Amino acid sequence: MPYFIMIALIAIDQGTKFLITSHFEIGTDHILLPFLSFRLLYNEGVAFSLLEGKTTFLIVFTSIALLALIGVQVYMREQTHSKLIDYGLSLIVAGGIGNLIDRIWLGMVVDYISVGDRFPIFNFADICVCTGAGLIILYCLAEFRKEYKMVRK
Repeated sequence: MPYFIMIALIAIDQGTKFLITSHFEIGTDHILLPFLSFRLLYNEGVAFSLLEGKTTFLIVFTSIALLALIGVQVYMREQTHSKLIDYGLSLIVAGGIGNLIDRIWLGMVVDYISVGDRFPIFNFADICVCTGAGLIILYCLAEFRKEYKMVRK
């Protein structure tokens, strides 16, 4: 994935977070559809508020992980020439950078997308990370299938 697309994804993430924080009150629902609404919340931890209050650790850990993922992406781009891996890692890195910016500037992550009452509130960066992970899983399944067919012959 070209780097300008990653930059665009980070800009979309930060732009939506800016709009949400500028116009919405914390915890107030703005219903879009019966199952989808915007609700501004701040998350000091990671998924499900794990590691809450460990902001410095999360900034350092995320920075190291992102650098490692960029290294893996460069290596995999040369080795596999797979668009799924390249796009998947690009999405994960873009989402990680989007949330890292929040942690550095605010000390917490801005979450605002609410799907029903039983699902955690998330943001655009989280969507990028999950979509990227899904693409990498698809790649791994496709490669496993190729190997399995070769072994069975």
